[in-house]
Amino acid sequence: MASTSRKSDTIPVPSDDTLLTSALAELNLIDSLTCPLS
Repeated sequence: MASTSRKSDTIPVPSDDTLLTSALAELNLIDSLTCPLS
C-alpha cells in the first residue's frame, strides 16, 4: 500500500509528466541545435 501511495517518491512511473518532460527536453535540444544556425 505504501509503495503505491508514494510511487512518485521511489520509482518514476511512465505518465504524462514524464512524457511532457521528455518532449520539453527534445524541444530544448532541437532549439539549442537550431538556434546557432539561425
